[in-house]
Amino acid sequence: MPRLGVRGLPWYTAHMDRRKALKAVGDRIRKLREARGVSQEEAARLAGIDRSYYGRIERGLINVSAVYLLRIADMLHCHVGMFFPPA
Repeated sequence: MPRLGVRGLPWYTAHMDRRKALKAVGDRIRKLREARGVSQEEAARLAGIDRSYYGRIERGLINVSAVYLLRIADMLHCHVGMFFPPA
């Protein structure tokens, strides 16, 4: 069984800094968006999020709220859990 990190998340360890964690989530969101053929500008519009704010989410520059993660998941027609790296 894999060793679990902070809060039982195997991909997030106590030694992983906050920036790395935010970048990992942002990278997953970007990959899902690109796989669906949606531009960043269109994704932001469909999710009801400011374009520049959305870009900062994908670049891992901000600690995005659960509300925005849910909006993005709805826009991408996926489960919010898909934004987190697999166990």
